[in-house]
Formats: sequence, C-alpha cells, structure tokens
Amino acid sequence: MLKWIEKVLAPHLQQKPPETEAVLILDKYKVHMSESTTAALAALGVTAHIIPGGCTSLVLVQPVDVGINKPFKDRLRLQW
Repeated sequence: MLKWIEKVLAPHLQQKPPETEAVLILDKYKVHMSESTTAALAALGVTAHIIPGGCTSLVLVQPVDVGINKPFKDRLRLQW
C-alpha cells in the first residue's frame, strides 16, 4: 500500500488543482487502516474514508465490485 501511495497516488495528486480536496475511499482491509498508511495519506493531505464491512453488494457503495468485478469473476469461473 505504501508503494502504491508513493508511486501512483502521490504523482497523481501533483496534477490536481490546489483548491480541490483529495479523498480516498477504502474498504476495511487491515493494510488500509494501518498507522503507516493513514500517516502517509495524511502527509499528502488525503482524507481517507473507510467503507464498513458487509457493503460489497451495495451498488452505491462499491459500484466497481458489483458492476464489473463480480460479472467478470462469474464469467471467469464459468470458463474455468
């Protein structure tokens, strides 16, 4: 996670207009809530919001998981 913050997120944030707020929505994976991750995000001025457990099936909360990842995995399993 720290490498992703350093290599992907930090360079991306350099392109954002200074008056905009950076918000990152994460799930409850332990790494996302670790002290080192939250410190790295805070150092970049990023506000992290954690999605509560049990929300994967809610389209409004995790649309990529519901609309893209689930159908893709279903098709992959079918082919397998």
